Amino acid sequence: MNEIAAALQFPYYFGANWPALGECLADLEWLPQSEAYVLFIANAHRLFETEVEADTELRVLVEILNHTGKEWNKPQPEDPFYPRGAIAFHVVFHAQSQDFARLRARLDTVGAAYADLHLA
Repeated sequence: MNEIAAALQFPYYFGANWPALGECLADLEWLPQSEAYVLFIANAHRLFETEVEADTELRVLVEILNHTGKEWNKPQPEDPFYPRGAIAFHVVFHAQSQDFARLRARLDTVGAAYADLHLA
């Protein structure tokens, strides 16, 4: 959570909890407006690996990211504060080839849906 906050330059008032993460990801007004946002998570197979409830934590993150992508994909031309068209929001879960099966198994366990899987 803190690494996402740092990478996306969340404001000082970020609460470092799941609701706050969802709110900040849905906002991003402090970043330059873009046609797309891409969140790249390196070594994603290691997400929450030391947590007691690792699958639960990963499931919540995936749900927040999925919801965020759907919200950014909706145009908001009538918003009085931040009118905008649809903006793509992509998340890349990256793992080295030797860790890919582990990542895929973890994402499958939490019910993640993926548009593309690439092995390089």
